[in-house]
Amino acid sequence: MSSLTLFKEKFEPQYHALVTHYVHDFFSERISHAQPEIIEYMCSGKRIRPFLIWIMAGMPDIYDGPIACAGYAVELFHAMALIHDDIIDESSMRRGAPTPHHTLTKHTNHDRHIGESLALLWGDYILMKSYTHIHELPLHVQKTFSRMYEVTVHGQVHDVMNSILPFNRVSVSDIERVHTLKTGLYTFALPMRIGAELSNDLIDQSENVLQDIERLGLRIGTLFQLRDDIIDMLPASNKEQWKDIREGTVTWVSGYVRTHHVHLYDQLVAYKADPRPEAFTALTEQLALISWQDVFSKETADIIATIHKDIDEASYMNTTQKDALRALVAQLQKLG
Repeated sequence: MSSLTLFKEKFEPQYHALVTHYVHDFFSERISHAQPEIIEYMCSGKRIRPFLIWIMAGMPDIYDGPIACAGYAVELFHAMALIHDDIIDESSMRRGAPTPHHTLTKHTNHDRHIGESLALLWGDYILMKSYTHIHELPLHVQKTFSRMYEVTVHGQVHDVMNSILPFNRVSVSDIERVHTLKTGLYTFALPMRIGAELSNDLIDQSENVLQDIERLGLRIGTLFQLRDDIIDMLPASNKEQWKDIREGTVTWVSGYVRTHHVHLYDQLVAYKADPRPEAFTALTEQLALISWQDVFSKETADIIATIHKDIDEASYMNTTQKDALRALVAQLQKLG
């Protein structure tokens, strides 16, 4: 059994019960029929953040106390961020399930304004519930959570601002800033730091060690983001192919095309300025000729080598923790 599977067996039943309680508490009888779909949305996901907290905290057999509070807090915040993100992006589906604002619109006589308003309020509610769990943690861990929440919001602001600009007005550093804030720090580096801070001194709490942990997390986050962006170029994935291209989203791929395929980049810029169906078809037919698997292998080789070197040399982790991280990295090396 993989470490992630073992973790989910501990986490999922407790989190499902918690979410169910919150859903029943928030949604009135007038929209109680929306509850099962909201619960399904809330209880899907990879659980990377609480998993990393658990790894760095020492992978305890019993999942409770501060480590569980931290796991619930980060997942509730993440759900809030996704709910708000879905409204910003006008997305009707996520992970194969209807988004909350779409569900709530359906259950309120198809009134989009009411559906989005309720979804925003639900997001606000679970954010507050996230803080009730954070307040059970030591002060220095609360400060790391506050930092994580802050950088995530900053990342989303930069992402939104990038989306209104032509591709050729968004620099590689602009793209990297969003990836660092929304993925590197939020998904990997700071959850890993929180786990270390909750490890009961199994991990040296000196700032030098904590910074080493953050650097490792940032590198894993870079691998994750590059993989996620390239998956958009591939058929038969769990994402809609070409979704980022269709929506004009600035990603690592657009930066890569800008550097390595200038003629395609010109088409990309033109399509975002004037998103006609025939231009989309011509563009994606050309993008499909690129061997994205080869691009991924080449572009991630140095990153993966550095990650493994960092894990091997990490004296602050035991063998079991290192093996769990190596297994996660191995999964991120696959595009399927």
